[in-house]
Amino acid sequence: MAVGLDVKYGILPNLILDVTASPDFSEVESDPFIYQLSPYENYFGENRPFFTEGSQYFKLSTERGHFWGPTLRLFYSRRINNPKIATKVSGKTAGYSFGVLGALNDAGDGDALFSVVRIQKDVFKNSQVGIYYAGINISEEYNRNFAVDYNFNFKDIYYIRGMSAFSYNDDVPKNNNGMHIVQFERDADAGVQLAFDFQRIEENVDVRTGFVNQMDVQSTELSTGYAWRFNQGQLMRLSLDLSGNLNQDTHGNTTGYSFYLMYWTEFLAKFYIHGGFSLGKSKYQIFDPDDSLIWTEDFIRTYGGDFFDFRWERGGFLKEASIEIGWEKRGIYNDDFTGVEPGSQTRMEAELTLRPRSNFECSFSSDWIRQVIDRTGLKVFDGVTYATSLHFQITRSLFLSTRLLGETREDQYNLDFLIGYYFGAGNIIQLSYKKNAKTEGFFREGGHSLTLKVSYLLRI
Repeated sequence: MAVGLDVKYGILPNLILDVTASPDFSEVESDPFIYQLSPYENYFGENRPFFTEGSQYFKLSTERGHFWGPTLRLFYSRRINNPKIATKVSGKTAGYSFGVLGALNDAGDGDALFSVVRIQKDVFKNSQVGIYYAGINISEEYNRNFAVDYNFNFKDIYYIRGMSAFSYNDDVPKNNNGMHIVQFERDADAGVQLAFDFQRIEENVDVRTGFVNQMDVQSTELSTGYAWRFNQGQLMRLSLDLSGNLNQDTHGNTTGYSFYLMYWTEFLAKFYIHGGFSLGKSKYQIFDPDDSLIWTEDFIRTYGGDFFDFRWERGGFLKEASIEIGWEKRGIYNDDFTGVEPGSQTRMEAELTLRPRSNFECSFSSDWIRQVIDRTGLKVFDGVTYATSLHFQITRSLFLSTRLLGETREDQYNLDFLIGYYFGAGNIIQLSYKKNAKTEGFFREGGHSLTLKVSYLLRI
Protein backbone atom coordinates (compact mmCIF):
# COMPACT_ATOMS: atom_id res chain seq x y z
CA MET A 1 0.00 0.00 0.00
CA ALA A 2 1.26 3.47 -0.89
CA VAL A 3 0.00 6.91 0.00
CA GLY A 4 0.53 9.99 -2.13
CA LEU A 5 -0.48 13.62 -1.86
CA ASP A 6 -1.57 16.17 -4.44
CA VAL A 7 -2.13 19.82 -3.57
CA LYS A 8 -3.60 22.51 -5.81
CA TYR A 9 -3.78 26.11 -4.60
CA GLY A 10 -4.92 29.21 -6.44
CA ILE A 11 -2.34 31.88 -5.61
CA LEU A 12 -4.22 34.25 -7.94
CA PRO A 13 -7.21 33.53 -10.20
CA ASN A 14 -4.93 32.52 -13.10
CA LEU A 15 -1.80 31.49 -11.16
CA ILE A 16 -1.86 27.95 -9.71
CA LEU A 17 0.46 26.12 -7.31
CA ASP A 18 0.59 22.33 -7.73
CA VAL A 19 2.43 19.91 -5.44
CA THR A 20 2.64 16.13 -5.77
CA ALA A 21 4.38 13.68 -3.43
CA SER A 22 4.85 9.97 -4.15
CA PRO A 23 2.53 10.28 -7.16
CA ASP A 24 0.89 7.23 -8.71
CA PHE A 25 0.31 7.25 -12.48
CA SER A 26 -1.16 3.77 -12.82
CA GLU A 27 -4.19 5.17 -14.67
CA VAL A 28 -2.02 6.77 -17.37
CA GLU A 29 -2.03 4.93 -20.69
CA SER A 30 1.07 3.05 -21.82
CA ASP A 31 3.38 4.48 -24.46
CA PRO A 32 2.87 3.55 -28.11
CA PHE A 33 5.47 1.39 -29.83
CA ILE A 34 7.88 3.35 -32.06
CA TYR A 35 10.51 1.55 -34.10
CA GLN A 36 14.12 2.72 -33.65
CA LEU A 37 15.21 3.28 -37.26
CA SER A 38 17.92 5.91 -36.65
CA PRO A 39 20.54 6.66 -33.98
CA TYR A 40 18.44 9.54 -32.65
CA GLU A 41 16.13 9.43 -29.65
CA ASN A 42 12.42 9.01 -30.31
CA TYR A 43 10.02 11.59 -28.87
CA PHE A 44 7.13 10.42 -26.69
CA GLY A 45 4.20 12.59 -25.67
CA GLU A 46 3.39 13.31 -22.04
CA ASN A 47 0.16 11.88 -20.55
CA ARG A 48 0.69 12.31 -16.79
CA PRO A 49 -1.78 14.93 -15.49
CA PHE A 50 0.68 16.75 -13.21
CA PHE A 51 2.90 17.52 -16.21
CA THR A 52 0.22 18.08 -18.86
CA GLU A 53 -1.76 20.66 -16.87
CA GLY A 54 -0.26 24.07 -17.56
CA SER A 55 2.36 22.61 -19.93
CA GLN A 56 1.87 25.54 -22.33
CA TYR A 57 3.67 27.76 -19.81
CA PHE A 58 6.86 25.68 -20.16
CA LYS A 59 7.14 25.92 -23.95
CA LEU A 60 9.60 27.94 -25.97
CA SER A 61 8.15 30.36 -28.52
CA THR A 62 9.66 28.22 -31.28
CA GLU A 63 7.47 25.29 -30.22
CA ARG A 64 4.31 27.11 -31.30
CA GLY A 65 4.68 26.97 -35.08
CA HIS A 66 2.70 24.22 -36.82
CA PHE A 67 5.41 23.96 -39.50
CA TRP A 68 8.04 22.40 -37.22
CA GLY A 69 8.14 19.31 -35.04
CA PRO A 70 9.56 18.79 -31.53
CA THR A 71 13.27 18.94 -32.47
CA LEU A 72 14.39 21.06 -29.50
CA ARG A 73 12.91 21.48 -26.02
CA LEU A 74 14.82 22.71 -23.00
CA PHE A 75 12.39 20.90 -20.71
CA TYR A 76 11.11 17.42 -21.58
CA SER A 77 8.99 16.26 -18.66
CA ARG A 78 9.55 12.60 -19.53
CA ARG A 79 13.07 13.02 -18.06
CA ILE A 80 11.34 13.08 -14.65
CA ASN A 81 10.37 9.42 -14.90
CA ASN A 82 10.09 8.58 -11.19
CA PRO A 83 9.37 11.72 -9.15
CA LYS A 84 9.49 11.54 -5.37
CA ILE A 85 8.13 15.04 -4.97
CA ALA A 86 7.46 17.82 -7.44
CA THR A 87 6.02 21.30 -7.27
CA LYS A 88 5.17 23.86 -9.91
CA VAL A 89 3.65 27.29 -10.33
CA SER A 90 1.99 27.99 -13.66
CA GLY A 91 -0.31 30.62 -15.04
CA LYS A 92 -0.54 34.22 -16.12
CA THR A 93 -1.03 37.51 -14.33
CA ALA A 94 -0.47 41.19 -15.14
CA GLY A 95 0.90 40.41 -18.60
CA TYR A 96 3.47 37.90 -17.31
CA SER A 97 3.34 34.13 -17.88
CA PHE A 98 5.06 31.87 -15.36
CA GLY A 99 6.18 28.26 -15.49
CA VAL A 100 8.30 27.36 -12.45
CA LEU A 101 8.99 23.74 -11.52
CA GLY A 102 11.13 21.83 -9.04
CA ALA A 103 11.27 18.05 -8.81
CA LEU A 104 13.26 15.40 -6.96
CA ASN A 105 13.53 12.35 -9.20
CA ASP A 106 14.71 8.87 -8.26
CA ALA A 107 17.38 8.27 -10.91
CA GLY A 108 18.30 4.79 -9.68
CA ASP A 109 21.90 5.63 -8.83
CA GLY A 110 20.93 8.73 -6.86
CA ASP A 111 18.41 11.52 -6.68
CA ALA A 112 18.26 14.06 -9.49
CA LEU A 113 17.07 17.59 -8.72
CA PHE A 114 15.28 19.28 -11.62
CA SER A 115 14.63 23.02 -11.68
CA VAL A 116 12.86 24.96 -14.41
CA VAL A 117 12.07 28.69 -14.57
CA ARG A 118 10.18 30.06 -17.55
CA ILE A 119 8.96 33.71 -17.63
CA GLN A 120 7.31 35.46 -20.57
CA LYS A 121 6.13 39.07 -20.89
CA ASP A 122 3.40 40.24 -23.26
CA VAL A 123 4.55 43.06 -25.52
CA PHE A 124 2.82 45.00 -28.26
CA LYS A 125 -0.26 43.15 -29.57
CA ASN A 126 -0.29 39.40 -28.99
CA SER A 127 3.52 39.16 -28.88
CA GLN A 128 5.89 37.90 -26.18
CA VAL A 129 9.51 37.93 -25.07
CA GLY A 130 10.87 35.54 -22.48
CA ILE A 131 13.70 33.95 -20.56
CA TYR A 132 14.21 30.27 -19.75
CA TYR A 133 16.33 28.23 -17.35
CA ALA A 134 16.31 24.42 -17.04
CA GLY A 135 18.80 22.54 -14.92
CA ILE A 136 19.52 19.21 -13.28
CA ASN A 137 21.92 18.19 -10.50
CA ILE A 138 22.93 14.60 -9.71
CA SER A 139 25.55 14.48 -6.94
CA GLU A 140 28.48 16.50 -8.31
CA GLU A 141 27.23 16.43 -11.91
CA TYR A 142 25.15 19.20 -13.37
CA ASN A 143 23.47 20.40 -16.54
CA ARG A 144 22.35 24.04 -16.87
CA ASN A 145 20.58 25.53 -19.86
CA PHE A 146 19.79 29.22 -20.40
CA ALA A 147 17.72 30.79 -23.18
CA VAL A 148 16.05 33.96 -24.38
CA ASP A 149 13.20 33.74 -26.87
CA TYR A 150 10.62 35.89 -28.65
CA ASN A 151 7.39 35.65 -30.60
CA PHE A 152 6.17 38.67 -32.58
CA ASN A 153 2.76 38.68 -34.23
CA PHE A 154 1.88 41.24 -36.91
CA LYS A 155 -1.70 41.48 -38.19
CA ASP A 156 -2.28 37.85 -37.14
CA ILE A 157 -0.69 36.54 -40.34
CA TYR A 158 2.99 37.47 -39.93
CA TYR A 159 5.00 35.72 -37.22
CA ILE A 160 8.65 36.07 -36.24
CA ARG A 161 9.87 33.60 -33.63
CA GLY A 162 13.28 32.74 -32.34
CA MET A 163 15.46 31.63 -29.48
CA SER A 164 19.10 31.45 -28.47
CA ALA A 165 20.21 29.03 -25.77
CA PHE A 166 23.41 27.69 -24.28
CA SER A 167 24.01 24.37 -22.53
CA TYR A 168 26.60 23.92 -19.76
CA ASN A 169 27.72 20.59 -18.30
CA ASP A 170 30.46 19.69 -15.84
CA ASP A 171 32.06 17.16 -18.22
CA VAL A 172 31.53 18.88 -21.61
CA PRO A 173 33.66 21.69 -23.10
CA LYS A 174 32.06 25.11 -22.58
CA ASN A 175 32.35 26.18 -26.20
CA ASN A 176 30.36 25.22 -29.31
CA ASN A 177 27.41 24.71 -26.97
CA GLY A 178 24.81 27.01 -28.53
CA MET A 179 21.33 26.44 -29.93
CA HIS A 180 19.80 29.06 -32.21
CA ILE A 181 16.49 29.14 -34.05
CA VAL A 182 14.92 31.87 -36.21
CA GLN A 183 11.50 31.36 -37.79
CA PHE A 184 9.31 33.53 -40.01
CA GLU A 185 5.82 32.79 -41.30
CA ARG A 186 3.24 34.50 -43.43
CA ASP A 187 0.31 32.27 -42.51
CA ALA A 188 -2.69 33.80 -44.27
CA ASP A 189 -5.87 31.83 -44.87
CA ALA A 190 -5.65 32.77 -48.56
CA GLY A 191 -3.01 34.37 -50.75
CA VAL A 192 0.76 34.17 -50.58
CA GLN A 193 2.24 31.73 -48.04
CA LEU A 194 5.82 32.14 -46.81
CA ALA A 195 7.93 30.34 -44.22
CA PHE A 196 11.61 30.53 -43.26
CA ASP A 197 13.38 28.42 -40.67
CA PHE A 198 17.02 28.53 -39.55
CA GLN A 199 18.31 26.16 -36.87
CA ARG A 200 21.81 25.62 -35.52
CA ILE A 201 22.58 23.01 -32.85
CA GLU A 202 26.31 22.96 -32.05
CA GLU A 203 28.40 19.86 -31.43
CA ASN A 204 28.90 20.23 -27.64
CA VAL A 205 25.21 20.70 -26.84
CA ASP A 206 23.96 18.25 -24.19
CA VAL A 207 20.54 19.19 -22.80
CA ARG A 208 19.88 16.56 -20.15
CA THR A 209 16.67 18.24 -18.98
CA GLY A 210 15.16 18.43 -22.45
CA PHE A 211 14.93 16.92 -25.89
CA VAL A 212 17.35 17.60 -28.75
CA ASN A 213 17.13 15.03 -31.51
CA GLN A 214 20.37 15.86 -33.37
CA MET A 215 23.62 17.75 -32.73
CA ASP A 216 26.26 19.29 -34.99
CA VAL A 217 23.62 20.42 -37.49
CA GLN A 218 22.70 23.64 -39.21
CA SER A 219 19.66 23.82 -41.46
CA THR A 220 18.10 26.58 -43.54
CA GLU A 221 14.64 26.06 -45.03
CA LEU A 222 12.53 28.35 -47.19
CA SER A 223 8.96 27.65 -48.28
CA THR A 224 6.66 29.65 -50.53
CA GLY A 225 3.23 28.96 -51.94
CA TYR A 226 -0.25 30.22 -52.63
CA ALA A 227 -3.62 29.37 -51.11
CA TRP A 228 -7.07 29.81 -52.58
CA ARG A 229 -10.21 30.04 -50.40
CA PHE A 230 -13.50 29.27 -52.16
CA ASN A 231 -16.89 30.45 -50.90
CA GLN A 232 -18.96 27.97 -52.90
CA GLY A 233 -18.81 24.38 -54.11
CA GLN A 234 -17.33 21.33 -52.39
CA LEU A 235 -13.68 22.45 -52.43
CA MET A 236 -13.22 24.98 -49.62
CA ARG A 237 -9.46 25.58 -49.77
CA LEU A 238 -6.50 24.64 -51.96
CA SER A 239 -2.84 25.48 -51.47
CA LEU A 240 0.38 24.62 -53.31
CA ASP A 241 3.78 24.99 -51.63
CA LEU A 242 7.34 24.73 -52.88
CA SER A 243 10.17 24.53 -50.37
CA GLY A 244 13.88 23.84 -50.26
CA ASN A 245 16.36 23.26 -47.48
CA LEU A 246 20.12 23.25 -47.11
CA ASN A 247 21.65 21.10 -44.37
CA GLN A 248 25.18 21.60 -43.02
CA ASP A 249 27.28 20.64 -40.04
CA THR A 250 28.23 23.46 -37.68
CA HIS A 251 31.53 23.97 -39.50
CA GLY A 252 29.69 24.91 -42.70
CA ASN A 253 30.20 21.64 -44.58
CA THR A 254 27.19 20.63 -46.67
CA THR A 255 25.46 17.47 -45.45
CA GLY A 256 22.48 17.55 -47.78
CA TYR A 257 19.78 19.48 -49.53
CA SER A 258 16.26 18.77 -50.75
CA PHE A 259 13.27 20.30 -52.53
CA TYR A 260 9.62 19.65 -51.74
CA LEU A 261 6.42 20.21 -53.73
CA MET A 262 3.26 19.86 -51.64
CA TYR A 263 -0.48 20.30 -52.06
CA TRP A 264 -3.18 20.75 -49.42
CA THR A 265 -6.93 20.53 -50.01
CA GLU A 266 -9.90 21.05 -47.68
CA PHE A 267 -13.41 20.03 -48.67
CA LEU A 268 -16.81 21.16 -47.39
CA ALA A 269 -17.61 17.61 -46.28
CA LYS A 270 -14.90 17.94 -43.58
CA PHE A 271 -12.25 15.83 -45.24
CA TYR A 272 -8.74 16.76 -46.32
CA ILE A 273 -6.35 15.40 -48.93
CA HIS A 274 -2.66 16.28 -48.80
CA GLY A 275 0.42 15.03 -50.60
CA GLY A 276 3.90 15.92 -51.79
CA PHE A 277 7.09 14.93 -53.54
CA SER A 278 10.72 15.50 -52.51
CA LEU A 279 14.08 15.33 -54.29
CA GLY A 280 17.60 15.78 -52.89
CA LYS A 281 20.68 14.12 -51.44
CA SER A 282 21.92 13.60 -47.90
CA LYS A 283 24.75 12.46 -45.70
CA TYR A 284 23.91 10.56 -42.49
CA GLN A 285 25.29 10.42 -38.97
CA ILE A 286 26.60 7.02 -37.81
CA PHE A 287 28.33 5.73 -34.69
CA ASP A 288 32.12 5.46 -34.78
CA PRO A 289 34.08 2.90 -32.64
CA ASP A 290 33.90 5.34 -29.67
CA ASP A 291 30.09 5.53 -29.95
CA SER A 292 30.26 9.15 -31.13
CA LEU A 293 28.16 10.30 -34.05
CA ILE A 294 30.10 11.25 -37.19
CA TRP A 295 28.95 12.21 -40.67
CA THR A 296 29.31 9.74 -43.54
CA GLU A 297 31.69 10.76 -46.32
CA ASP A 298 29.36 10.04 -49.25
CA PHE A 299 25.97 11.47 -50.18
CA ILE A 300 22.94 9.29 -50.86
CA ARG A 301 20.34 10.49 -53.35
CA THR A 302 16.86 10.84 -51.91
CA TYR A 303 13.44 11.18 -53.53
CA GLY A 304 9.86 10.16 -52.91
CA GLY A 305 7.13 11.55 -50.73
CA ASP A 306 3.71 11.22 -49.14
CA PHE A 307 1.64 10.49 -52.21
CA PHE A 308 -1.72 10.30 -50.47
CA ASP A 309 -2.73 11.69 -47.09
CA PHE A 310 -6.48 11.58 -46.44
CA ARG A 311 -8.25 12.69 -43.26
CA TRP A 312 -11.97 12.80 -42.41
CA GLU A 313 -13.17 14.76 -39.34
CA ARG A 314 -16.92 14.96 -39.70
CA GLY A 315 -18.11 13.55 -36.40
CA GLY A 316 -21.13 11.34 -35.81
CA PHE A 317 -20.88 7.54 -36.09
CA LEU A 318 -17.78 7.74 -38.29
CA LYS A 319 -16.07 10.39 -36.19
CA GLU A 320 -12.60 10.36 -37.79
CA ALA A 321 -10.73 8.38 -40.44
CA SER A 322 -7.32 8.83 -42.01
CA ILE A 323 -4.84 7.05 -44.22
CA GLU A 324 -1.34 8.12 -45.29
CA ILE A 325 0.84 6.34 -47.85
CA GLY A 326 4.46 7.28 -48.46
CA TRP A 327 7.51 5.92 -50.30
CA GLU A 328 11.05 7.26 -50.55
CA LYS A 329 14.55 6.43 -51.65
CA ARG A 330 16.89 7.13 -48.76
CA GLY A 331 19.72 5.83 -46.63
CA ILE A 332 18.94 2.69 -44.63
CA TYR A 333 20.82 2.10 -41.36
CA ASN A 334 22.20 -1.26 -40.25
CA ASP A 335 21.10 -2.70 -36.91
CA ASP A 336 23.72 -0.94 -34.75
CA PHE A 337 23.70 2.35 -36.72
CA THR A 338 27.38 2.07 -37.64
CA GLY A 339 26.68 2.10 -41.36
CA VAL A 340 24.13 3.24 -43.92
CA GLU A 341 23.54 2.42 -47.58
CA PRO A 342 21.01 3.35 -50.30
CA GLY A 343 17.61 1.75 -50.09
CA SER A 344 13.89 2.44 -50.09
CA GLN A 345 11.29 2.83 -47.37
CA THR A 346 7.55 2.29 -47.73
CA ARG A 347 5.19 3.47 -45.04
CA MET A 348 1.44 3.37 -44.50
CA GLU A 349 -0.51 4.78 -41.55
CA ALA A 350 -4.23 4.34 -40.96
CA GLU A 351 -6.62 5.38 -38.20
CA LEU A 352 -10.35 4.98 -37.61
CA THR A 353 -12.52 6.38 -34.79
CA LEU A 354 -16.14 5.32 -34.36
CA ARG A 355 -18.76 6.79 -32.04
CA PRO A 356 -21.91 4.61 -32.25
CA ARG A 357 -23.41 6.43 -29.26
CA SER A 358 -22.64 9.66 -27.46
CA ASN A 359 -21.24 7.71 -24.48
CA PHE A 360 -19.29 5.08 -26.43
CA GLU A 361 -16.20 5.58 -28.59
CA CYS A 362 -13.63 3.19 -30.05
CA SER A 363 -10.59 3.71 -32.27
CA PHE A 364 -8.14 1.64 -34.31
CA SER A 365 -4.77 2.68 -35.74
CA SER A 366 -1.81 1.01 -37.41
CA ASP A 367 1.58 1.98 -38.85
CA TRP A 368 3.46 -0.29 -41.31
CA ILE A 369 7.09 0.27 -42.34
CA ARG A 370 9.21 -1.73 -44.77
CA GLN A 371 12.84 -1.07 -45.74
CA VAL A 372 14.72 -2.66 -48.66
CA ILE A 373 18.44 -2.36 -49.57
CA ASP A 374 19.03 -1.37 -53.23
CA ARG A 375 22.29 -3.29 -53.67
CA THR A 376 20.93 -6.70 -52.67
CA GLY A 377 17.17 -6.28 -52.86
CA LEU A 378 17.10 -7.63 -49.30
CA LYS A 379 14.18 -6.66 -47.09
CA VAL A 380 15.98 -5.60 -43.89
CA PHE A 381 13.00 -4.28 -41.95
CA ASP A 382 9.28 -5.06 -41.98
CA GLY A 383 7.16 -4.19 -39.00
CA VAL A 384 3.68 -3.12 -37.95
CA THR A 385 2.66 -1.21 -34.85
CA TYR A 386 -1.00 -1.06 -33.86
CA ALA A 387 -3.28 0.39 -31.22
CA THR A 388 -6.94 -0.01 -30.38
CA SER A 389 -8.87 1.72 -27.63
CA LEU A 390 -12.36 1.88 -26.20
CA HIS A 391 -14.06 4.32 -23.85
CA PHE A 392 -17.53 3.67 -22.40
CA GLN A 393 -19.19 6.25 -20.15
CA ILE A 394 -21.57 3.76 -18.54
CA THR A 395 -23.28 6.33 -16.31
CA ARG A 396 -22.52 9.92 -15.42
CA SER A 397 -20.20 8.66 -12.65
CA LEU A 398 -19.00 5.28 -13.92
CA PHE A 399 -16.66 4.82 -16.88
CA LEU A 400 -14.54 2.10 -18.46
CA SER A 401 -11.50 2.49 -20.73
CA THR A 402 -9.24 -0.09 -22.32
CA ARG A 403 -6.32 0.13 -24.74
CA LEU A 404 -4.21 -2.47 -26.54
CA LEU A 405 -0.90 -1.51 -28.15
CA GLY A 406 1.45 -3.84 -29.93
CA GLU A 407 4.01 -4.46 -32.65
CA THR A 408 4.94 -7.45 -34.82
CA ARG A 409 8.77 -7.45 -34.90
CA GLU A 410 9.17 -8.90 -31.40
CA ASP A 411 5.52 -9.87 -31.04
CA GLN A 412 5.01 -7.63 -28.02
CA TYR A 413 2.01 -5.80 -26.63
CA ASN A 414 0.79 -3.67 -23.73
CA LEU A 415 -2.77 -3.95 -22.43
CA ASP A 416 -4.33 -1.20 -20.28
CA PHE A 417 -7.67 -1.60 -18.53
CA LEU A 418 -9.18 1.10 -16.32
CA ILE A 419 -12.52 1.36 -14.59
CA GLY A 420 -13.36 4.40 -12.50
CA TYR A 421 -16.18 5.84 -10.42
CA TYR A 422 -16.64 9.47 -9.38
CA PHE A 423 -18.16 9.91 -5.93
CA GLY A 424 -18.38 13.66 -5.65
CA ALA A 425 -16.58 16.56 -7.29
CA GLY A 426 -12.89 15.67 -7.64
CA ASN A 427 -13.25 12.33 -5.83
CA ILE A 428 -12.62 9.13 -7.76
CA ILE A 429 -11.86 5.47 -7.20
CA GLN A 430 -10.00 3.70 -10.02
CA LEU A 431 -9.03 0.09 -10.65
CA SER A 432 -6.18 -0.24 -13.14
CA TYR A 433 -4.86 -3.45 -14.73
CA LYS A 434 -1.79 -3.52 -17.00
CA LYS A 435 -0.29 -6.48 -18.82
CA ASN A 436 2.65 -6.72 -21.20
CA ALA A 437 4.40 -9.49 -23.11
CA LYS A 438 7.17 -9.90 -25.68
CA THR A 439 9.11 -12.67 -27.41
CA GLU A 440 12.85 -12.97 -26.70
CA GLY A 441 14.34 -15.69 -28.88
CA PHE A 442 12.41 -18.86 -28.07
CA PHE A 443 10.96 -17.49 -24.83
CA ARG A 444 7.89 -15.46 -24.01
CA GLU A 445 8.36 -12.82 -21.30
CA GLY A 446 5.88 -10.51 -19.65
CA GLY A 447 4.26 -9.23 -16.50
CA HIS A 448 1.15 -7.61 -15.14
CA SER A 449 0.01 -5.26 -12.38
CA LEU A 450 -3.23 -4.51 -10.59
CA THR A 451 -3.67 -1.16 -8.82
CA LEU A 452 -6.55 0.25 -6.81
CA LYS A 453 -6.35 4.01 -6.41
CA VAL A 454 -8.60 6.27 -4.37
CA SER A 455 -8.36 10.03 -4.75
CA TYR A 456 -10.23 12.26 -2.31
CA LEU A 457 -10.33 16.01 -2.68
CA LEU A 458 -10.15 18.11 0.48
CA ARG A 459 -11.29 21.68 -0.09
CA ILE A 460 -9.72 24.12 2.36
